[in-house]
Amino acid sequence: MKLTPLSTSLLIVMLLVCHPTAILAQHGNQDNIPDDTLTYNNRYGIRDDLYSIFERAYRKRSSSECLTIADTLLEQAVMLKDGKSECLAHVIRINYFLSVKDDEKLAAEGNVLRETARRTGFTQYYYFAYSQEIVNFLSTRRLLEAKDMIEIMYNEALSENDYYGQALSLMQNGKLYQQRVNYSKAYEYYLKAAELYEEKVPSQSATSAYNMASLVCLKNMDFENALKHAEKGLSIEDNDPNIVIQLLDNKAVSLFGLRRYNEFAATYHEIMDYQNRMGFSARTSTLSYQPLWEAYNGRYESAVKAAKSKGKSQSVFILTRMIREYMQDYKGALAESDTLHYITMDLYGEAIDEELNEMSTRLGNEKLKSENAELAASNERELALFRRRMIILVLLSSVVIISILTGSLIKSIRDSRKNREQNRLLQSANSLAVKARERAERSERIQSVFIQNISHEIRTPLNAIVGFSQLLSDPAYSEMLTNEEKAEYSGLIKNNTEILTSLVNDILNLADIESGKLKTDISDFQCNGTCRDVMDSVKSYIKKGVTLKFESDFDDSFTIHSDRNRVVQILFNLLTNACKFTDKGDITIRCSLSEEPDRMTISVTDSGPGVPPEKADEIFERFTKLDSFKQGNGLGLPICKLLAGTLGGEVLLDVSYTDGARFLLSLPL
Repeated sequence: MKLTPLSTSLLIVMLLVCHPTAILAQHGNQDNIPDDTLTYNNRYGIRDDLYSIFERAYRKRSSSECLTIADTLLEQAVMLKDGKSECLAHVIRINYFLSVKDDEKLAAEGNVLRETARRTGFTQYYYFAYSQEIVNFLSTRRLLEAKDMIEIMYNEALSENDYYGQALSLMQNGKLYQQRVNYSKAYEYYLKAAELYEEKVPSQSATSAYNMASLVCLKNMDFENALKHAEKGLSIEDNDPNIVIQLLDNKAVSLFGLRRYNEFAATYHEIMDYQNRMGFSARTSTLSYQPLWEAYNGRYESAVKAAKSKGKSQSVFILTRMIREYMQDYKGALAESDTLHYITMDLYGEAIDEELNEMSTRLGNEKLKSENAELAASNERELALFRRRMIILVLLSSVVIISILTGSLIKSIRDSRKNREQNRLLQSANSLAVKARERAERSERIQSVFIQNISHEIRTPLNAIVGFSQLLSDPAYSEMLTNEEKAEYSGLIKNNTEILTSLVNDILNLADIESGKLKTDISDFQCNGTCRDVMDSVKSYIKKGVTLKFESDFDDSFTIHSDRNRVVQILFNLLTNACKFTDKGDITIRCSLSEEPDRMTISVTDSGPGVPPEKADEIFERFTKLDSFKQGNGLGLPICKLLAGTLGGEVLLDVSYTDGARFLLSLPL
């Protein structure tokens, strides 16, 4: 599907009505309270007297009074051995702590609910507890924490073959990517959740998943898919009028966007009839059909005013653009598109900045833990040294008492030793303090430079991708472009996507290596064959007039014992680097046993401009680029050096070679 971000206001779900069978949900979130088998006027299938207590608690959910009522429900449930009512009492407490943003109590109550759900066998509430903590992280923009908890929740559900937990995890993943302004990924997860609900969890309605899928399609003006998912959701029987109204609104907006105006009008009357039949009226501020209905009836000024009354979000400019297109005011519609583009760019930037800030905070916390551990170790060493000194002092004192005749001499020796020891300890302490300060300052500089560089490296290709995608996807602009221009812009999008993908992969590799999480697969493999495979993979990078050669001191049966994938990764980086800087001449890869004793060496030699000897160490530092006009992010050589280190080898520059650049990969036999 074609993706262009829209406003979050199209995702506002209607407030719950006061019908006893309505789904009781926090912040319009349909999976706040898991769906269970319905009974007449009691959707949870619990005793009516306990259900009435639950209802009273839920009506007070925004007040601390609900906690007292929930305690009463819990006492009665335990006495009557009603496990589901026990879980519902904890649900009330969790929703209250979520509403007041009390992280500590929310986490503690989540643990209690998970234990209760396991004990009573109502496992749907086990995953509900996870989902509410995730909602809290998302609402406070802690996206990395939300991602971590979603992974824990999904892995547990997967290991226990719990399809409800898996589907709920997929829904939360969709909301995570939606908040990251990655609507394509969010759409994927919502559809997966809907399919899982229908195939494996028939007791749970898939309407919420189809509703969210339809909404993200509207955010991208993909009206065809938005209509398809809205109609699919409406085809499933559901007793929640809020979801039904939202799906009908999605259907109405989609039909208007597809210029099927008669069907739009019929859907508008369907919404009115449904509201009258259900005996309630939806808040039009949360829906989008009303401004479009005004435009349909020729009340254009009223239509624009109604749309703009919703604020300055993406959806406002989508609605006003649709209205102006209906008015045939194409110049005004183009202006709305321009504003939408700028808002979208700001949202992308904000999402990236928030994740970088959260990453920076995590790095700071890790640094603080490391410093505290080092301080504790230093204190332990000082204590041990103090104990040893005390033992020496006691022994020396005993010698003084026994050896009165030599007391003066012993005292002199003791004072001398003591002074020397104190001076040595003082010098050692000063040296340690200086080194610790230097390490801390260097770590701070590295962290700051890393975040600045990575922010720049991400924004540059991302802005290009978003900008050219907007030009190609917007009909008003696309019609003015030639086929050659469209092909050129598509190529630019592809190139910048590859740059962004390469950068993300390099960052993930660095993170895995430095955190010690990088896994290696050590085995025997043929050296010559591996080198030829890498040469084949870089042929498309070789410039015209450049020859790629291979030389080896041994035959094809010779094997080495290492991680083949990591060796291939190192050689690929070295060869593509050589291709980048070699405009003519030769690039040679050579396998040798004569460079170093008891080690095998693979060299990559080119006839390019080479590297100055004084830069031999600097090129292995992150984000270092000797030629800023060459493509690349400056992470390839640092990754090569770190990978070689994990294999017990090293990568270095042969500074004695002056006809270009010669890099050496040395590995143990």
